[in-house]
Amino acid sequence: MLADRCDIFTDVDGVYSSDPNIEKDAQKINVITYEDMLKLANNGAKVLHNKCVEIAMNNNVPIYVKSTFKEDSSGTLVTSSINIKQIV
Repeated sequence: MLADRCDIFTDVDGVYSSDPNIEKDAQKINVITYEDMLKLANNGAKVLHNKCVEIAMNNNVPIYVKSTFKEDSSGTLVTSSINIKQIV
């Protein structure tokens, strides 16, 4: 039996265009595909391990990256495809 989803809690409230602890103008990404997240992870992004993304992608389990400290944060959804309603 597989999980319906995977929630990952971290020190930032989602996946960003760059490290928000270093870059002030980093932009939060609301929704990202497994493939794009895997590229980020393989190129040094430290928010998710590449193996985590591969397992979720192979089993079509969405990942929610959220903040441990901000309860009201929507975080970032890592999923198989993106539609316009998810971006807005």
